[in-house]
Amino acid sequence: MNINQYIKKGTLSISNLISLEKVSEDDIWEIISTAIELKNKRIVHETLSVLKNKYVLLITKPSLPRLDITFQIAIKELSGVPVKTLMDGEHLENTLSDRQYIKALSACGVSAVAVCTSKCSDSEIFKNNLSVPIINSSEIHSPCEALSTLMTIIELCHKLSGVNVTLVGNLNNLDNSLLIGLVKLGANVTILPSENGLP
Repeated sequence: MNINQYIKKGTLSISNLISLEKVSEDDIWEIISTAIELKNKRIVHETLSVLKNKYVLLITKPSLPRLDITFQIAIKELSGVPVKTLMDGEHLENTLSDRQYIKALSACGVSAVAVCTSKCSDSEIFKNNLSVPIINSSEIHSPCEALSTLMTIIELCHKLSGVNVTLVGNLNNLDNSLLIGLVKLGANVTILPSENGLP
């Protein structure tokens, strides 16, 4: 499908973004189409109010400042209010093991939670204990990173079906979410492992 032929629906069939594995092709197109639309509005300095007056909790590790900064800026540009909390080591483990504490976050008026840690399973814990949308923006295998890459390819080629994409490098660091997204949108994927990237 060509991105210019996609007709936006304005809704998704998912409420959480943990991995692209369970996200339909249609939902991926909806997310990317919306992202391109918001990007174009931002270019012409149009005010974006998608998250107006909404609080988004950012749970990040101190060792991941790039993710922390990126999400804070993105939330503010969508007129939302980022609420940042840095957690690491024992503090993070204690929070993840305290289900009542996690459930209490809903009562604080949080509209969504972005979990920026080094484990995808951390996002699952929040998803299972909170009724607000959870976004997995983990250090590796992040659907956010994958969607960003897919969007870049689509902006350049206008489609992914039939497009030849070659992934080069260390197989141990291969982003599963990106691979899943490419396959779901019909790209022809070739993987060229580096010498030290062989299993």
